[in-house]
Amino acid sequence: MKSILVHFDGGPRCTERLGLARRFAELESGSVVALFAVTPPVVDTVYPLGAEELPIRMLYELHAGWRQRAVEAFERAATTAMWAETGLWDEPVAGFAAQALFADLLVLGQHDPELTEQLVPADFASAVLMASGRPALVLPHTGKLDIPGRRVMVAWKPTPQSARAVTAALPLLRRAERVTVVEWAPEPGGCRGAALDLKTYLALHGVQATHERQEREPPRRRRGTALEGDHTRCRPAGDGLLRPQSRTRTRARGRDPRGAALDDAARAVLPLTLPPPDC
Repeated sequence: MKSILVHFDGGPRCTERLGLARRFAELESGSVVALFAVTPPVVDTVYPLGAEELPIRMLYELHAGWRQRAVEAFERAATTAMWAETGLWDEPVAGFAAQALFADLLVLGQHDPELTEQLVPADFASAVLMASGRPALVLPHTGKLDIPGRRVMVAWKPTPQSARAVTAALPLLRRAERVTVVEWAPEPGGCRGAALDLKTYLALHGVQATHERQEREPPRRRRGTALEGDHTRCRPAGDGLLRPQSRTRTRARGRDPRGAALDDAARAVLPLTLPPPDC
């Protein structure tokens, strides 16, 4: 993880996200870029003909205030991270995703519905994942933020998405004190001799994991998500969850089947390492 990109919007937890990203970077001798990306300001008031310059000036002033608040928070952090920002009229998801293509890891914040001022869309984290195809660490909007991954639970299915997720998370898994793999798959069959499996793959990469095999995935709940079962299992087992996505998720807000799973994950209240979607 030589390149880490952090979403920085001047919100109440952005400096904590930045500090955690910097600690990750120090472990890998990497670099951190804090990217300021917010939704372009909008003025809903109707102005009389001839006063067109007034709302434009208000928009610039509003955005300048957001930016100044973020810059001050960045400077207070006294960090060695670098600063970057999208344009005034750039859509935040597209602007952030364009830069994310060159990052090994994204550090994003969970949507906080209690904030009175929302500077990015509620589905910003999941939309960035969909648009960029890069792995991300989504940090909760509440509770203490510390480097997650001392104890990690991996939710594994034998799919390309799971394989990419585990590969992307290898730097985190190698540093974990304990790794638990929960598999929802039948016993492998058909291949004889020195057949490959996840346990061997992880061991070859320096990861010693405990494996648990389940006959089937936890059922979905009507008023909840499929991730709830993972969260329940993860609480006693550790402090982080690596959740690969499935092709069979329900379509979410007009996007593709991965959207629902990503949105569910972005609402979790524990650190989540999300793999790049199947682009």
